[in-house]
Amino acid sequence: MNKLIKYCIISVLLSSCVANPQTPAIDTSSLTRPSATPIPATQSAEKPATTHTATQPVATTAAPQDSPTSSPTSPDLTHTPTLANFPNGNIIADHTVVNRFTQIPDTAIQAASRLTLLMRHASVGQNIYLGLTCIWGNFPDRRPAACGEFFDLKYDPSNWIFENRGNPGWPGKVEDFVTQVNQRSNDFEVLSFAVDYVDGLDSGDARPISDPEIFQSRFIDRLEALEADHPEKIFIWWTMSLPRLGHDNRDKFNEMLRAYALEHNKILFDIADIEAHDPDGNLITDDAGHEIIYEGYTNESRSGHLNEAGRERVARAFWWIMARIAGWDG
Repeated sequence: MNKLIKYCIISVLLSSCVANPQTPAIDTSSLTRPSATPIPATQSAEKPATTHTATQPVATTAAPQDSPTSSPTSPDLTHTPTLANFPNGNIIADHTVVNRFTQIPDTAIQAASRLTLLMRHASVGQNIYLGLTCIWGNFPDRRPAACGEFFDLKYDPSNWIFENRGNPGWPGKVEDFVTQVNQRSNDFEVLSFAVDYVDGLDSGDARPISDPEIFQSRFIDRLEALEADHPEKIFIWWTMSLPRLGHDNRDKFNEMLRAYALEHNKILFDIADIEAHDPDGNLITDDAGHEIIYEGYTNESRSGHLNEAGRERVARAFWWIMARIAGWDG
């Protein structure tokens, strides 16, 4: 009997606990979500141009570029260049544009970087591309000793294809360029090639490249016909680069090409003028008055391959001309 009474009392107590829980229900209608803490704006992926030490580690890949933003006064930079971008006709990059490199706005840098370029060249062109990659600074390991201290990942030339074609002689270089353009023009917006300082030697040939008839028939006419066959493409013309030894043939060719470019509204990269002026803008010539490369841009006594200073100088001028082609008013 006693066991039955205890069992009944325990049953009553248990049912009371279930029916009347001690924890009250929470009224969620009276709660509000705490306001979110504002997240600071992330820094732009583009770095301001700055000088770094050569041993500073650099990211393996460039930081992603933000979409270009334009102010009401920003130039209208198109991705696909057309001759309509050049209201004054020709564009000439000479020694005066080197110091304008730092004036190129980020929008123009981004537009130029997006352009696709084919450049056929020999050893000096290889020097120039090293200068471009040094300015970019996108090296997976240590920065090469051949590079100067300045770099910024926004100067991305990876869409610019520089190809070392060697030195088959200037007629072979012209024909190589014609062949390459006819076969591959669909892959590029901007097309270019250069003859080299070895093509301007006073070799005693009866008909050098600076002979007016040869210059017209085998250089100018071939390139004009090529441009006519590809009117939707942009072509960059080049003067000959310079060694430390001057020659009449080279000077005459460069003078003739400068005059032709001015008269016919060509885009000209005047590498000879860029190399023949020292950083203060003084023209450098030999005793005979021939233009020669300034000694501070090469480590050679007779030839003209570019050293660290020369590579960066020419690369800065090349960025200027590509930004102009992309639509910047310069």
